[in-house]
Amino acid sequence: MADTHNKEYYCCATNLTAAKIIALICVTQRTLELCYFNDNLIHKALNLNLNDYIIGVFAVYIVVDILLLIGSLLRIRIFLLIWLFFAGISMVLAMIAMFSNYNGFGICIASLFWDAWTCGLVYGAYSDICKMKVPKDRNPGHFSA
Repeated sequence: MADTHNKEYYCCATNLTAAKIIALICVTQRTLELCYFNDNLIHKALNLNLNDYIIGVFAVYIVVDILLLIGSLLRIRIFLLIWLFFAGISMVLAMIAMFSNYNGFGICIASLFWDAWTCGLVYGAYSDICKMKVPKDRNPGHFSA
C-alpha cells in the first residue's frame, strides 16, 4: 500500500500555501534589506564601496523570490526549483560568512536554520505540485524524458 500522506513542513497550512507566505516574507525582507543597504549607512560606516554589488545581489534574490511566489500561485515547478537553487547558494554564503567572521556567528546560524526550513517547505510544495494531476501543456515547468 502506497503512502499517500504528504509531509507538511509548516504547522498551519499546506506546503503550497506556506510557500506563498514564505515568498511574500522573503520579498519583503530583501526589499527592506536593500533599502537599508542603499541608505549608505553600511558602506559609510565600513568605508567600503559595495553599493553596486549589494544592489545587484538583492535585485537577483528579489526576482527569484517573486518567481517563488508566481510558481506557488500558478504551480510552476521550475520556478520552485530555481528558488531552491538560489537558497542553496545563500546557505553556502552563510556558511562562508560564519567561518570568516566570528562576530556574525549567531546571525549566520539563524540564517542557515531559516534557509534549511524554507528549503524543506518549498521542496514539500514542489512534491505536492508533482503529485497533482496538471496537464503537461499547462505546466511549463514540466520536463518529459
